[in-house]
Amino acid sequence: EELFYNEFNKVCLCFFMIISQDVTKFYLNEILFFNDFCFLLDSLKDKFNDSLYLNDCYKLNNQTIDKIIINNKNELYNILKPYRSYLFSDDSTRFPDDVLKSETDNLLNETKQFLQHNLFKRYHDNLDEFEINKQLNSTIIANIISTYHSFIIMKLLYRKTIGDEESLILANFIQSTLSYSLPTAISKHGNSDGIAKQLGKIQTYNKLDQIRIVLSSSLKEISNHFYDAVFYDLDTQELIGLICALFIDSPTRREVIEDIKSIREEADS
Repeated sequence: EELFYNEFNKVCLCFFMIISQDVTKFYLNEILFFNDFCFLLDSLKDKFNDSLYLNDCYKLNNQTIDKIIINNKNELYNILKPYRSYLFSDDSTRFPDDVLKSETDNLLNETKQFLQHNLFKRYHDNLDEFEINKQLNSTIIANIISTYHSFIIMKLLYRKTIGDEESLILANFIQSTLSYSLPTAISKHGNSDGIAKQLGKIQTYNKLDQIRIVLSSSLKEISNHFYDAVFYDLDTQELIGLICALFIDSPTRREVIEDIKSIREEADS
């Protein structure tokens, strides 16, 4: 009996290794394989009352999801990488505004292509056609996009100087990026409620949108937005840093910064 259980575990491992060598030969996407293998393992576990040792099989199967997330994150980063000097460099004055606009448009087109023809096509657009774990698909997409947003946020918050025209270009870039982050923006299916809800709850999605608002606003508008509690995901130093990068020192800027500091300190006390 013990020999049977040991050998059966090997059979499961071999099955996984054979299919995972070329998943697309047997399945339309990796999620289908993940779900099938989960079903197989769970059924065996129930059938043999936990006598089978299947932990290695479960671990390998979970790595399927990890691989999807890592590979897609890397692809998005590689798309962004050639454009970092245009978006995130304080020495961007060497780039005329029309060049900056052109390069951000190129980046947006590449990002849209990747999301439409890779990420959403594989893990969203087939939700209505196949029996797939829809919640898992939503989680994968939200994880990948959240990491992409986090990288953009981190780099923009490092900026020390941002020109007037540049700030509007960056704001439009963020607006388009957020739009393309939702499958409904580029998908014919429109069944993206799960993903939209997840992204709406993710801090990076909202935080990036709040940065967009700062980039496209005057000091007076920023002050009004602040009093309306719009910038709840930006901490005090992040918000002040953006203001200092966007506006030259002036009595108005100092007044807005002091208001932000005093109100935030009062709220924290």
